[in-house]
Order: sequence, then C-alpha cells, then structure tokens
Amino acid sequence: MVNYCSPVHISVIMPIFNGARFLNRAIHSLYAQTFSHWELLAVDDCSTDYSYELLCKHSISDARIHAYRLMENCGPSAARNHALRHAKGFMITYLDCDDEYYPNYLEYVSKCKNKADVIVFAYDAIDETGMILPPGEIWTWDPAIVRWFLLQHNVACPLGVAHRRDLLDKVGLFNKAIYISEDWDLWKRFALAGAEFIFLPIRSGLYHIRADSLSRLKRIPDAYRSERKEKSG
Repeated sequence: MVNYCSPVHISVIMPIFNGARFLNRAIHSLYAQTFSHWELLAVDDCSTDYSYELLCKHSISDARIHAYRLMENCGPSAARNHALRHAKGFMITYLDCDDEYYPNYLEYVSKCKNKADVIVFAYDAIDETGMILPPGEIWTWDPAIVRWFLLQHNVACPLGVAHRRDLLDKVGLFNKAIYISEDWDLWKRFALAGAEFIFLPIRSGLYHIRADSLSRLKRIPDAYRSERKEKSG
C-alpha cells in the first residue's frame, strides 16, 4: 500500500456510474502526475457493474484514494457533492471516470492556485462516436476563445476547470436537481458571486466523447424517477 503523509493540496472529484471499463485508465492518469499531493474522492453512483470493487482495490493500494458508494443512483451532481463534502484540498479539480489527465496538469493547478479563484484550462477531445469529430482524431478546445459567453453557454466541461474549495461556501454545491449541464450551473454561480476567472491555454487532459454517456443519452437517474413517481402518485 502506498501511504502518502504529505498534506493534501488538491482534491480530485470523480463520480462513477458503470465505468469499470474506463476506471483504470482514469486512475492511472493520476498515478502519472508529476505533482503528488492530491487525494481522489471517487463516488460510485450505485453502479451495476464492478466499478466499486475495482475502485476499492485502488483505495487499498494507495491511501490517497477514497472510495464511496451511494445506495441509490442519484446522478452526477449528488455523487460529486458527496465527494466535495469530504474534500480536504485547497483546490478542487474534476476527473470523470472515462476521461484522463495529462501528467503535468495538477502541477499547473498548484502553481497557478493563487492567480484566480477559478482556473479554466484547455483540453483535448476524442470522439468515440464519430458523430462530432472524425473517429480517432484528437481536437483541442480552448475555452478562452468564448470566455465572454460563460453565462450564455457552457464553455468548459469539468475536466478543464479547477477552483478554490472555499468558493463552495459562498455559492453552495452542485444542484442535484440538475443532471444535464450541472457543471455549467455551478460555473455560472461562481461568476455571479464575483469569483475571479483565469483562462490558460495549457491542456488539462483528454475528454472522451461516448455514445453511452449520461449527457448524450439524457438518461434520468433512478432517484429522479422515484421522486417523479411519488409526486405523480
């Protein structure tokens, strides 16, 4: 077991739902970081595959990894909120279980942590569906080119955003009633609260566009289905 006793500087938030086939890739991108003072708070959102078991194996081998599990499928906002309530880092970053960080990403976050409340990075994307980009082609997105439209459009996915943890004390956590573009809702609340943003051309990692992702399927989490059923009954 790898035991890191150094203070946590960055908390990495990861929601997981049936992501076992991608999880090793995501976590190994954390192991490869040039900056080691991180913790991973990974929350399994009641997966039906072996995501949680795989996550627990990683948590046993590395003390920086903390595994949690929700007893009902509640959606990415609830999963991220559960992780955020346990976060100890000065800075928060996000890594979905099907994406991956580039090796120097967290080092850049650490170096730039005092430059702004919210740091927005560029990132690469690869489309596994072939519907948006040619299959296998990597395309770089730089949110800085549309920074002025943050309140009108979602300019960056969680992979490209790092922020101070204490911002959440001002604006609250993710809105768990939102399961599509829930990240954009939080970025807007940061901006409306007066948070200082900085946009950097440095690429954070690789964003994988999948046909079966929640945002593309618009699948309603089980908790929402239950709530709607109770209200209609």
